[in-house]
Formats: sequence, C-alpha cells, structure tokens
Amino acid sequence: LIAQTGPVIYQVTNKFLIDHGYSVPVDITFLRVTEPELSGSMPYHEAYDAGVVDNVSRNKKVCGIVEQLVREGRQVLILVQRIRHGEILDDMLWSTSKNEHLPHQFISGKEKSEVRRQALTDFKEGELPVLIATRILDQGIDVPRIDALVIAGGNKARIGALQRIGHGLRT
Repeated sequence: LIAQTGPVIYQVTNKFLIDHGYSVPVDITFLRVTEPELSGSMPYHEAYDAGVVDNVSRNKKVCGIVEQLVREGRQVLILVQRIRHGEILDDMLWSTSKNEHLPHQFISGKEKSEVRRQALTDFKEGELPVLIATRILDQGIDVPRIDALVIAGGNKARIGALQRIGHGLRT
C-alpha cells in the first residue's frame, strides 16, 4: 500500500475528531454472557446459533438494555448478523416490554427497498425509537440519529466490528 500511495503524512486520532466536533465521545459496555456453556469442538456456526441467536438469556438481556435506553429517551439501533436473530429480537421486544408498547421495526434484505427506506426515515425523524437491522446497514447508509448502538450479533472480524461501531460515533 505504501508503495502505491506513499507514507502516512498525517494521522488523525479519535480524540482530535471528538475535540473538533466530528465524532462523539462514546461509552462502550460489554455484556458478559456465561450461558450456555459451549463445547470448544463445536463448529463456529453451531456455536454462534447456540451462544448468540438462540440464547434466550442473552436476548432477554439485550431487550432489557434496549428498553432502558428508550426510557432514557435514546434512539437505539440494534445490529444483528442473521435475519433469524433479528426476528427473534423483534418478537421479544413485542412480547416482553414490561411497561408499555415499545415501537420498533426490524429490517433486512428480505423487505422491499420502500419498506426499508420508510423505516430509516421514521428512525431518522425520531418517530421510531428502535430500529433492528441486519448487515444491510453496515456500509453506505447514513443513520445520523443514533443515540445508542447495540451490537447484538457477535462478530469475529475486527474490521466489521469497527465499521459497525462507527455508526455510533457520528455527531
């Protein structure tokens, strides 16, 4: 890369971006999940399904965090890796809200582009406090009203995780 573009001439830090209003300070909270215990010999996709997608305890914790964030008046974007995981969280948010109805919508590549576009518009305008989305929002989509980002789907790729976190760093 250096042979094609030359050496780095200036490096911009996160602190610089925050100090100059291009990025926001971020608090990152990791959710510790200890169940179920998974065998080290399981193939990745099976372990992912058992530990993330179908993990009722973990999904309840995610929904509880989302409900708390909404009570605090935040716009929440929940990112998942798999459609089935988004559907599970969607169902749980409809059925487990303790106080009142929690308006939200799940979008994936299965919906028509008009449905996805309307959900993004509703979210951007603050009419929809919670948006659940698959990887369709990973790149190229500007969602400026995010107050809280919940990465509900695990990600073993560092670059993908950083791109997803980037959604929550914009002013």
